[in-house]
Amino acid sequence: MSLPKSYLGLLGRTVRLFSSSTKVLNEAAPSIPRSIRNERLINVIPSSLGKDRIKDYEFERLRIVPELNTYYGGNPIHDSTMSRLQSLVQRHLHLPTKELTSQELSESKFLSFLEYRDNYARNERVKVAHHRDLIGLLNRLRSIDPQLMPKEVVETLNEFVSQTGQSTSKTRTIKTFDENGIAKAKGKKKTSVANIKLANGNGLIMVNGVNYTNYFTRDEDRDKITFPLLAIDKLAQFNVFAVINGGGISSKADALRLGLIKLLGQLNPIWKRRLKSANLRSVDPRIVERKKPGKVKARKSPTWVKR
Repeated sequence: MSLPKSYLGLLGRTVRLFSSSTKVLNEAAPSIPRSIRNERLINVIPSSLGKDRIKDYEFERLRIVPELNTYYGGNPIHDSTMSRLQSLVQRHLHLPTKELTSQELSESKFLSFLEYRDNYARNERVKVAHHRDLIGLLNRLRSIDPQLMPKEVVETLNEFVSQTGQSTSKTRTIKTFDENGIAKAKGKKKTSVANIKLANGNGLIMVNGVNYTNYFTRDEDRDKITFPLLAIDKLAQFNVFAVINGGGISSKADALRLGLIKLLGQLNPIWKRRLKSANLRSVDPRIVERKKPGKVKARKSPTWVKR
């Protein structure tokens, strides 16, 4: 006769409970014979389940219960932290809040991304977006009126205060010309790397010791290099000296152009906006797909001949 599913489920839970209890009993009292230990546990089993249904090998099973409910996720510590903060926000959603000023946000002393990933999250697969969501919840809790802020919210906010005093906001670095009147930058495209030096001049562009018109024979490659300077109307006011290694002619031109765009944007924020409006800040991520074994090219197969 087959048992109902409810009895089978109850039997499975009982077996898991007794198997873990047997493990503890075996470790705590190794001198007690095994038959006596099993008999003590069998006497506790309800008579409706039947003692003959419980076997010795079932007592040896050990069911390990994870400490965190989010153990089977990608980032258990981060997910548990986010769940705790979200429940805290929902619990105190009725409390009045105040709008945080930009100065208060910039003076935030919460954990930085590196501190949170390395120390708090214990080197989990935490991304920048995860840290941004965490800071958003912390700022939401911090926006509660200080006179009505609960004690548990204050303790939670203190838990995520940075110990090094580093701000979560990134400081923008503005590059300037050095004492020799030269600004340096590096541009990369595929396997090409361009080391660029920019100085005030009359529009001279040198690539690997050769004028760029002689180095790049195609007009489209020359236009790639001069277009950023034309966008800010500084083509005849700067000299560009570049040393490019690796890659082909097209990728070398792209590497030089990207390095020049980055350098100009760092020298003047107004130029950065002009370059962005000219659609020069976007990077083309495409690369050549590698050749596979047994293929003529990346995906092309050899010609199949029937005879």
